[in-house]
Amino acid sequence: MGTQGEEGDGDQEDGNNFYLYKVTSVWDKDKGRAKKTTQKFLGTITPDGLVEPRHERMEASLNNIAVKEFGATNFLLEANDDIKERLKALYPDTWKELFIFAVFIRDVLQTVTFIYA
Repeated sequence: MGTQGEEGDGDQEDGNNFYLYKVTSVWDKDKGRAKKTTQKFLGTITPDGLVEPRHERMEASLNNIAVKEFGATNFLLEANDDIKERLKALYPDTWKELFIFAVFIRDVLQTVTFIYA
């Protein structure tokens, strides 16, 4: 058992489930004793271990999302080396922007035409 004002973990049983909370105690002058205050829900205790709260599991899974696309972009960049070299010679400061615009404007125009046709 901890001393007054010490933080710790507390658990509560509800049927077959156990729930883990972060708890601390605060001295209550009127009652003349320490009062337990629950600060945070830490998760559910299962035979397999601690299961974090749903919102924390969701946040953790969102951090691992990545969109990766390689094939089409690599093909467009590699298949148009001759165009890139001409643009570099004519527009040394802006050739990258011009190339990207030229490559992807076709897709943009097709999408806009499809949406507004």
